[in-house]
Amino acid sequence: FFDENRTQKYNSYGGGVYHNPITKYRLTTYSLLEFSTGHEFSKLFWERVVKTNFKRGTEDTGIANWQNTTSLQVNFFNWCLKNAPIFPTTLNNCELASEVFLNDKETMDVAGKFLPVFDYTEPLSEDWKKLLGFKKQLTLEDYLSIIEKMADQMEEGELLSKADQKRLGQIYNKLETMTPDLSADHKELISTWAEENRLPATNLKFEPIAQLKL
Repeated sequence: FFDENRTQKYNSYGGGVYHNPITKYRLTTYSLLEFSTGHEFSKLFWERVVKTNFKRGTEDTGIANWQNTTSLQVNFFNWCLKNAPIFPTTLNNCELASEVFLNDKETMDVAGKFLPVFDYTEPLSEDWKKLLGFKKQLTLEDYLSIIEKMADQMEEGELLSKADQKRLGQIYNKLETMTPDLSADHKELISTWAEENRLPATNLKFEPIAQLKL
């Protein structure tokens, strides 16, 4: 942020254009935000922050010796929300907002164990949903990725658990509703994926799809 907002432009009356270094910033943000790149602290941080109402009274400013305007190109807090890996996920790490799924119950149940879902147990307010900009829906690629990761995590000879049976059933239902609207590219994607991956057989063990019988 500070690399991108180091100077303020000044057009002098004599026609000269100068970029003067900023010597003082006035920023609206939350204390300790800079420490929220670690999962444990980030989880505690956001549990408290999302219970507040973020209201911006004034735009962030940068003061130089001379400038045409004190306004910055972007507000610090908004820059952090978009560009910093400060959001705790169900994978016990922190990610950029663009990589994190919204923590609605269905997404949490289906994907929380395998994809980066925002690690917070309560629904977010509509204002925070809009401000944070998390991914709201699972795609075809996401569902296939979950199945693939389920298979990869199974030990040899291990049976599919009740929880994963339920999760797989939810995924199958979603894929079924998506089928009528699949593009040719997505159909090709599924065909290629099926050649390389596994699904559970009737014995609840993952087997290569080509070896499964209808």
